[in-house]
Amino acid sequence: MKDTSKQYLFEGIDSKKVSRFLSEKMPKLTAKVFRTWRCTKTVKEELEKSGVTKTDPDYKKNYAAKMANFKVAEVANHKRKIPPTFDQRVADKEANIKALQQLLKAKKKEDKKTESLETRIERAKLDLELTKLTREYNLGTSLKSYIDPTAYVKWSKKVKFDIEKFYPKTLRSKFSWAIGQRKTEAPCESECITS
Repeated sequence: MKDTSKQYLFEGIDSKKVSRFLSEKMPKLTAKVFRTWRCTKTVKEELEKSGVTKTDPDYKKNYAAKMANFKVAEVANHKRKIPPTFDQRVADKEANIKALQQLLKAKKKEDKKTESLETRIERAKLDLELTKLTREYNLGTSLKSYIDPTAYVKWSKKVKFDIEKFYPKTLRSKFSWAIGQRKTEAPCESECITS
């Protein structure tokens, strides 16, 4: 028989009690608002630390955005069950990198151009690293519910990144108000929840 009782870090404390406490300190402050603030702050810090610039290729910008999302998933403890095919996916990606590296060696011996192949290898390595890091984390939860999208929109303006390449179609629709702002307004300098 499965134990269905809830496990609390602090006995008898749940999100409703935390929200009630927070709203006593500041009207309309809830646990959800606090988590959103904390997660958004983490994204902004991680994007800034990434060092990505306007001149970097889109795949590096996308990687920086996903790494920032990963850090939020860690902070918010958005865990998932590890997929049963995870180890096979990692092995396939590693085999792909090895095959690309062998091809690169062959091209270098023949004095052929290797720039696009080197880029493919770098992209594949970043993808493998991200896959390994996110093994037990659900990035979708934080991206969908706990990160103010204007943080990503503002960063995408700064580094000239098409944010629509980052968000899945359903989230592009959900966050159209923020993404649309990117196309019509100058960068927001106001300090709000994305501060």
